Amino acid sequence: MKGVSPLISLALIILITVSLASLINLWLTNFARTSAETIKSQREKEIFCSDVYLVFKEIKYCRINSAGYLYGTILNSGNVEISGAKIRILYDNNTINEFEICSNQELIKCKNSNLTLSVSQEFSFNFSLESNFDTVELISLQCPSVKDKVEREYVEFKC
Repeated sequence: MKGVSPLISLALIILITVSLASLINLWLTNFARTSAETIKSQREKEIFCSDVYLVFKEIKYCRINSAGYLYGTILNSGNVEISGAKIRILYDNNTINEFEICSNQELIKCKNSNLTLSVSQEFSFNFSLESNFDTVELISLQCPSVKDKVEREYVEFKC
């Protein structure tokens, strides 16, 4: 039985090493490119979101007979147009009700927000709401960290 000659062994070792090095280089290049693109995309979103300000301009609660209504105005007070928003209601029994809002002359509840607010644009809203709410939040869908939050004690109870 003959073994592999030292020259062929050396050639195989060099070939395997070069192949592995090429594969690792290809993987590292791809990894670096996708990481750089991800970081760039995240940074662009952070820069965009730093100009987003979505606020309740006024917010009131009204009880008529046995039905309660939350109404008021939201305002885009930022420097960029905003697409999509939702309202989150936190109740005093620790339950949460969340819905997206759409524009149809007034703001209405919907499943997929089509709301677009230009800079300085305002929209009125009027939603039925149980009276045991604790907090109302207005949240940008583009920038979920951008939100306005109003505690119950700051909501005007007026019809």
